[in-house]
Amino acid sequence: MHVLLINDDGPPNLMSSPYAKFLVDAIRNHTDWELSIVVPSQQRSWIGKAHFAGKELTAQYLYSALNCPMDDSSHGPFASPVSRYREDKNLQEWVLIDGTPASCTDIGVHHLYKDKPPVDLVLSGPNYGRNSTALYIMASGTLGGALEGALTGKRAIGLSYSFYTRDHDAKVLKIASELSLKLIKYLYNNWHPEAELYSINVPLKDSLGPDTKAIFAPILENRWGSVFTKVIESKKDLPEVSDIVDETVAHKTTFKWTPDFDSVHTSVKESVGLNDGKVVEQGNISVTPLKAVYKGVDSIEGEIDFQTDDQTEDKSVLLVTYDKNSYIFDPLINAMERKLPKVPVVSTFPEKYHKLVHYGDYEGLNFDKIVSEPSYKVYKTKHPESILATHVPLSYQLELDYAEFLDDALDEYLDLREELEENESSGCHKTYILKPSMSDKAQGIRIFRTIDELQAIFDSFEDEASDAEEEAEETNDAASDNRIIISQLRHFIVQEYVDKPLLLPQYNNRKLHIRTYIVANGDLEVYVFEKMLLLFANDPYVSPEKTEKDEDGVFILNGHLTNTCAQKTVITDEITDANTNVVELWSSKLTENQKQKLFGQVKEIVKELFKAALSVDRINFQPLSNAFEVFGIDFLVDENFECSLLEVNSYPDFKQTGDDLKQIIYQLFEGIVDQCISPFYFPDSKKKNPLMHKVLDTNTGSLS
Repeated sequence: MHVLLINDDGPPNLMSSPYAKFLVDAIRNHTDWELSIVVPSQQRSWIGKAHFAGKELTAQYLYSALNCPMDDSSHGPFASPVSRYREDKNLQEWVLIDGTPASCTDIGVHHLYKDKPPVDLVLSGPNYGRNSTALYIMASGTLGGALEGALTGKRAIGLSYSFYTRDHDAKVLKIASELSLKLIKYLYNNWHPEAELYSINVPLKDSLGPDTKAIFAPILENRWGSVFTKVIESKKDLPEVSDIVDETVAHKTTFKWTPDFDSVHTSVKESVGLNDGKVVEQGNISVTPLKAVYKGVDSIEGEIDFQTDDQTEDKSVLLVTYDKNSYIFDPLINAMERKLPKVPVVSTFPEKYHKLVHYGDYEGLNFDKIVSEPSYKVYKTKHPESILATHVPLSYQLELDYAEFLDDALDEYLDLREELEENESSGCHKTYILKPSMSDKAQGIRIFRTIDELQAIFDSFEDEASDAEEEAEETNDAASDNRIIISQLRHFIVQEYVDKPLLLPQYNNRKLHIRTYIVANGDLEVYVFEKMLLLFANDPYVSPEKTEKDEDGVFILNGHLTNTCAQKTVITDEITDANTNVVELWSSKLTENQKQKLFGQVKEIVKELFKAALSVDRINFQPLSNAFEVFGIDFLVDENFECSLLEVNSYPDFKQTGDDLKQIIYQLFEGIVDQCISPFYFPDSKKKNPLMHKVLDTNTGSLS
């Protein structure tokens, strides 16, 4: 195997090129490679893949001792190869080119070694300093030399050492070189067909050793300001100009090289997700597969229409049609303005625009536009061969206009009728919950165990409806409290009731449910927002057997309903765990293992829920690319910390988070902007919000 070694630091030198001889020794001692070395005659850092166009380049030959990596001495340079040195097995030949790293690659591959087999691998480095993150790698002569190798059709690897002190530790450098060699062998023998070159960054830390991990990582796309500072000279420092000298020659404006390296380190620390800079800072080796080409934006294509230039230029807008007094208005606007400062937020539909995101109530959306441009809705369903089979309660749908039709409705579900009859004869072992399918704010929710109790519920609905109509006539106001009118709803859901819920002594043994915010984006990515809420009932829980009934024989549900609208306002000088109604999951009194178990189940159920919608409800559920929606999904938790799907809300009431925890909603909308809105305006954006957990991605086939 013929390896061409180049670099941008020049020939061996403890000041400017201190690492090269360590790698050369490792290659010569541990491989049978044919090693050829061509390097710039002087340091050429920060030069990228440049050539000195029009300049004639010359070669010189230098010979250094092997296995003396801290020895700067050498023979030469000479104008031509020296046979006695070239044949000495204790010496290594270095060809010095008065050009750039890319020129060294070109000359080494095509011209210098006609007597040897063709070059198999161009190895550039090890560089004196890291070449991680966009700011370093885009200017790197080391990577420039490797790029030139890839463009000649050779496999190429750029190798860089990230140092933390300028005192060279021979032991660490030897380990770094041996690990690098091991990794180079692996990459060459397992070369990915889509990779044209690799960038390796090795941290020179004391912890470096056999257990150090090598991790594939993308480039952190960071940015900075100017790398120069204008030099301000006082007049006394300026030379005196004679009348025969052009003053423009004497008085020059000077700019000093002052890159802000600290900003690069800061960008790494503040970055989110996996990237090359973070991997190196954590003491691991980063490996980045690359293409030898500037990255194109595939989503921008087609003929350019100059006629539309004046109409669409700078017309990307964010349209928000929420009431300014609404609970989510401030969090939404804050996230948009903070994350997308260059995209204006407007409240009315613009006449002309290039790209537009409209966020508003369903009633405020322009459905004519939605029909003509991508959008989607989500409907809930279940998949019987998934976690949903055991984490969604058995459900029945009753349809009746009046209470006297209950018996006919039960004929549609003989197994439910049999269970209720069995309850009556055997002592009521199973409890069910009744929910009107189209009501909200806990209206009409009841529990029952027998047919007689269910009949009493529907009878009470009709009595309440009559009372409500009389009150409405007298007060000209709508019915209040928990009343419903059967004929206006017709559809009811019956489910097995979780009668042994999770009860926590720290929270006064009150029943709870989990509220989770879900974001469905495009066609289709599904994210679970990490900050989940625990919502508690008002009163301590008592089992259905011990729950009191009202005068109509209907259970009183104060300890059973966890809906925020059913909770009473706590009037007290101090909110405690025992009387609070809402707690953020990760701040709760649960153990870390308990929290992780619940969170894991929630993510799995949400994933399966949307997979089911995609597979069995394609008529109603047709996700399109340019739309996203936020859902509030609720889960019950039983005494064994097992979650059950309670309901899916396509129009969640964010207010139930409350003012004390409103910061969670600010974080939610920042996550929405990062994952859904920013990529729409900036398709190449790779922002990853750590609070947004992707559980489904049908675009890539990823089911996280």
